[in-house]
Amino acid sequence: MADRIAAFGGCLAVNRPITRETAEMINANYLEVVAAPDYEEGAIPILAKRRNLRIIRLDRMADLARYRDLSIVEFKSLIDGGIIVQQSQRNRIRSRADFLPATTTYQGAAVAIERQPTEREYDDMLFGWNVEQGVTSNSVIYVKDGVTVGIGTGEQDRVGVAEIAAFKAYTKYTDALCFRKYGIPFEQYEREASEGKRDQEELGDFYAQTKMDRGGILDRSWCPTPSSRSGTAWMWGSGRGSPRSCSRAVRTGTSSPSRRAMRRTRRSPWCSPGSAYSSIDVPLRRSAEQKNQRLP
Repeated sequence: MADRIAAFGGCLAVNRPITRETAEMINANYLEVVAAPDYEEGAIPILAKRRNLRIIRLDRMADLARYRDLSIVEFKSLIDGGIIVQQSQRNRIRSRADFLPATTTYQGAAVAIERQPTEREYDDMLFGWNVEQGVTSNSVIYVKDGVTVGIGTGEQDRVGVAEIAAFKAYTKYTDALCFRKYGIPFEQYEREASEGKRDQEELGDFYAQTKMDRGGILDRSWCPTPSSRSGTAWMWGSGRGSPRSCSRAVRTGTSSPSRRAMRRTRRSPWCSPGSAYSSIDVPLRRSAEQKNQRLP
């Protein structure tokens, strides 16, 4: 699941019939709504085992794919009484051939990506591009292995949303580590540890593992040292001038959570005063020197 922590109110909507196998996978996660054009025989009884799950059949969802090439007319009213009429955007990125290698010029020298993406990475880029099109600008998302690792949206600048997305990725990754090992949320483990019911030292192990794995954003094979700035998560942003070039996400490991994100999730181990965030040099933090650095 892309976001186990914020699954409340979660809805799964698909434009193909749900099979028994898919129903079993759905039941392994927390959702409140499942919508599909149809359900294969035996799928609904499996889903019905989940308490309070709303199961909806919408026949016309099977036709959603044909709307990819159609635009709708959008109306936006202005404060002075004016109206903006525009067509919705259409996604031009349909295959790996639609991506352009990222290149730039820095201090008179040409800079290009070190390698071409793998087939799996191309799949992630196509998936991320389609998801990003529906995310409110300004926004940045990190995608890896067919899953949105972190989504940041709604800020005035893309730096802020990149930081929020990285912050979410670290928080969710710590929770996932705990849930896979003990079957409980990390917040519950943290509370029980403070009550003496769990091993307090293992909290540090979860933090350290999250730091080592870069919150699931980066592949450790691409970051052999803590100072490495390369990674294999794919980052997409929306806003004016957003590129459609393909390149590895740069400086993903050096972003810091925005103050707004820290206020929203004050109990997160990555931002709570006196917690591991202040005692472990996690990649989310930037030194004064790093903040002042100008990188290509």
